[in-house]
Amino acid sequence: MLTNLKTGQIGTVVSSTIGAIALQWQTQLQYLVNEPLICLYATLVIDNRAYGRIAIADQIVVREELERAFRELDQ
Repeated sequence: MLTNLKTGQIGTVVSSTIGAIALQWQTQLQYLVNEPLICLYATLVIDNRAYGRIAIADQIVVREELERAFRELDQ
């Protein structure tokens, strides 16, 4: 992306401020527009061996809490 910004092939990016700074895109950008946009892609991975070592009752609680949290995120 940085190369494309430098060569002018791309003139606009959507990024968080911290993301643009971390990737050094801000060196090639002239303007910042503060729009309340969010794009979130994430994966939560729990090792099956570690999950299997906790008590069944605790596994149920973990599953219920994660399902609740993901429902809230989806909203």
